[in-house]
Amino acid sequence: MRTARRILLASLGIAALLTLFGCVYLRLLEVKSQLRDFDAHFTTGGRPSWHVEFKNPVLTAKDAIFMIGAPPLSISTGTGEDIYHFEFEMVRSTPAVPTALERLSLQLHLKEKMLLRIEAPETFLLYFSRRVLEETLRQAKDAEVFQLERTARATVRLSKDADAELPSLERTRLLLGEPMESRKDGPLWTLTYRYRIVGDKREKPAIAARLTFLPDGSMIRAVISWGISTVDATFPRE
Repeated sequence: MRTARRILLASLGIAALLTLFGCVYLRLLEVKSQLRDFDAHFTTGGRPSWHVEFKNPVLTAKDAIFMIGAPPLSISTGTGEDIYHFEFEMVRSTPAVPTALERLSLQLHLKEKMLLRIEAPETFLLYFSRRVLEETLRQAKDAEVFQLERTARATVRLSKDADAELPSLERTRLLLGEPMESRKDGPLWTLTYRYRIVGDKREKPAIAARLTFLPDGSMIRAVISWGISTVDATFPRE
């Protein structure tokens, strides 16, 4: 009886999770559809930080927390908006001198529980430039979305100027330090960095960045996983 009860509760929990993600998935598909007419639905900009603003918001506060994997560290209020503050801290296998990207932040601006704006800090722009972020976002309309894998996979063809601003292997080691893992697969090097969400009681790495480089040090792929979500971007080379 106890075993049957545990199986039933586990099944109900899995069903509830799949139902919730199904709703999030449908709203993410709506965002993807909006990306086909980027300027009608989004604006980007900001100094010194960078933000993307949703003109016709469809994602909710619960969606954002579900995808990030933890509630915000704090919530503040201003100009009729709720601002969710998230902090992320590098996880190291051994003690190391803190780097420029040792700690990152993220702000979500919401109104009536709808996501209006995502704001990335100036420090994040040391690694991925505004031009790279915007061109990648504009091309996300062509991404393949895999619901069961909870993954969005895209091939991003940057302009010549943006491509020149992609971080190199040398810049990655300078700004992020030594990786948690380093793997060589043929001519390619893949470095893995991990962050935990500050304030998350589970105290475990919730974000992983797997960055792949060619022998000349140029980036060819970036796979960013957080919570239950993954973005997999490939930057093709001639």
